[in-house]
Amino acid sequence: MFQLEKVASVLEEITVKVPGDHGEVTEATFSVRFRVLDVDEISESIEELRSGKITDDDLFARDVKGWEDISDEKGKPLPFTASNLKKIIRLRWVRQGMVDAWYRVQLGREKAAAKN
Repeated sequence: MFQLEKVASVLEEITVKVPGDHGEVTEATFSVRFRVLDVDEISESIEELRSGKITDDDLFARDVKGWEDISDEKGKPLPFTASNLKKIIRLRWVRQGMVDAWYRVQLGREKAAAKN
């Protein structure tokens, strides 16, 4: 039996390819907790992104609620803060992974894969 209940947020695993010397890449994995939107909010968010009313940064500030398995340069756990979020999304490989994960969470895995 299906029980109707709203899912507020979900933890999504993200794998990124960190660039290195001579074209080498290292895969790294972490998890991000995203707010789950309803279908109207999803449509509105996508339209606002396409029209330029909001940016990826705005979307992440609104919808990212936490993370796991991210460490700083010294290997210590990096706490989730607005400042640290801004810092990690400046890295293109992290940003792309988080954009892809946002779409997976909001649209479902199969639809997100078809859009990429």
